[in-house]
Amino acid sequence: MANFGFLVLIYLSSHFIPYANLDAMMSFLIPSVIGTTAANYCMNIVYFDHFKTKNLLEMSMLQDPLTGLYNRNMIKNITEKSGNFFIPANIRNISCLMIDIDFFKNVNDTYGHSAGDSVILWVSEILKESVRQRDIIIRWGGEEFFILLYDCDLERSEEVAERIRKSVAVGENSICPITISAGVALHKGDKWEDTLRAADDALLKAKASGRNQVVVSRE
Repeated sequence: MANFGFLVLIYLSSHFIPYANLDAMMSFLIPSVIGTTAANYCMNIVYFDHFKTKNLLEMSMLQDPLTGLYNRNMIKNITEKSGNFFIPANIRNISCLMIDIDFFKNVNDTYGHSAGDSVILWVSEILKESVRQRDIIIRWGGEEFFILLYDCDLERSEEVAERIRKSVAVGENSICPITISAGVALHKGDKWEDTLRAADDALLKAKASGRNQVVVSRE
């Protein structure tokens, strides 16, 4: 557009300033402007396609193909080089939940793996509905999920986990009754692996205590 504007200015100014060989100058400039504009247009299309492809590839590296949730690669995007979680200045507390679908192997063995996928999808939808957009849900592997709750203290995080547990326990899916166990841990400013380990230990206690319950790490 700027090139065409330049041509218009030359043409308009020629009514006030006599240019020598105006026709020859315009016959040179017009093809040049058209060629430059066409080249810029083609380059923009190529760049935009490259940009979209790059974004799709980056997203596919972070996204679980079954649920659409983040996968474990997302950890790199929410942690610092120091090993701590990236914590925005206005965030006071961060808590972690580790959630596991109880007796999931029985679902696969009894109803088949496609049914197991349906159960995972169903649970993942409950997780999405139970947290805020700012929170991070990661399919950690198989039937296990990791949730990072921003600006959420231990008491509030336990309430979130309990709400998820109840929603799954009373909910209906097309396969079979399902329950989940959950471990909750408050991040204390150390490495993210320490908080994850505390939540995972609490999850193991929940499963060892009979499943379908929430255990909070008080360490």
